[in-house]
Amino acid sequence: MGTNNKARRAAKARRRAKQVAQRRAGLQQGPAPHGSGNGPDDTAHARGVPTDMWAEHEDDLHRILVAIWAGGWQPAELIREVQRSTKRPKAVELVRRLIAVDHARRLPQTLHPLWQAQVDSLGLTDTRAGAGWLADELRRSSQDHAADLRILLLTLQMLGPLPRLIPPPGGSATDVDIAQADNNSQQSDPVLERVRALLAQAESTNYPAEAEAFTAKAHELMTRHAIDAALIEGTTTSAGWATAVRIAVDDPYVETKSLLLHIVAKNSRCRAVFHGRYAVSTVIGTSDDLAAVQLLFTSLLLQAQQALLAEGDAVQAGARQRSRAYRTSFLFAYANRIGERLAEVSASTAADVESTTGASVLPVLAQRLEVLDRTIEDLFGPLTHSRVSAGRDPVGWDSGRRAADRAHLGDADLAAGGQQPLALAG
Repeated sequence: MGTNNKARRAAKARRRAKQVAQRRAGLQQGPAPHGSGNGPDDTAHARGVPTDMWAEHEDDLHRILVAIWAGGWQPAELIREVQRSTKRPKAVELVRRLIAVDHARRLPQTLHPLWQAQVDSLGLTDTRAGAGWLADELRRSSQDHAADLRILLLTLQMLGPLPRLIPPPGGSATDVDIAQADNNSQQSDPVLERVRALLAQAESTNYPAEAEAFTAKAHELMTRHAIDAALIEGTTTSAGWATAVRIAVDDPYVETKSLLLHIVAKNSRCRAVFHGRYAVSTVIGTSDDLAAVQLLFTSLLLQAQQALLAEGDAVQAGARQRSRAYRTSFLFAYANRIGERLAEVSASTAADVESTTGASVLPVLAQRLEVLDRTIEDLFGPLTHSRVSAGRDPVGWDSGRRAADRAHLGDADLAAGGQQPLALAG
């Protein structure tokens, strides 16, 4: 009997040592198999791992999330980054559940209206705010998702800060460096409504010349609108004049697409800073101009993609028009030519205003751009500039130029304008 008691005590000690080792190791070696022989306590386990271990990881997730919110991230951005960097559906499910639980714990009065609106737009499943959600989430699946959780934790821990555009939960307006433009408030602006209508026409027409005309007219309208507002306000700017939005730039050809956004912003009296690690750009300007940048960038990018798809559909698989070099050159040339056209429209509109009103436009606009540059310096500090390569396909370059403006230009332009600088956050 004594021998049996000694054996039972030794077995019990081994089980305790194993559980301690599991807690210390976390999830680095994954959970023990379900029904691991630990006795009747298995009913309190999720996928064979002690419930208190899942509770520890749940606490870690919430602690990290608080730091992420304080670091400037927004809910939709966080979900996109987890999806983009992990490529794991379960990790995305877990971060969505994490955000839902965190949101359920917040008092409504501690949430900025823009934050609340963004969470509402995500369509998150209603969930309780209590503890234990992580074990419940993992128990529902028949698969072992310890690796997904491990990768999610690592991804969240590695996120760096972004400029805070919306006060995080529990914060106040004084905590934020710059206010995010509330483009929903611009829905009734008659100028923006006309711009939307013109860009919608540009996207829907099958005739490139019409698309270019609609796009140019939309830019002219917004330029005239912005110049009129600047002349009324004069050289003074009120507090909170500069606002900001973050715009996602999706694969493929992220750098070239971000160059198009940079060019559109620059020619729309705004400034853009690209966060290459996260494939997003922070764009700073007036609320009206930012709304126009988002509309114009989306429309121009769609038109470029439609032109590329049409070229790809017209040739066989493996043809030059389907190569990465060709498409990179196409998009780069397209962005450059768009910049030239927008600059021409802006200069023409400014000259027309000056001849009509007798007022000098350029000093007023230059002063506003100086304010934007100072705002960017305050937000980001010193910036680096990266050269975006045009690619090495002169035929793709020429095709991109013609897609932006149907005038044929020589291949010598490829050598003359083969790179463009892009402002990057440090």
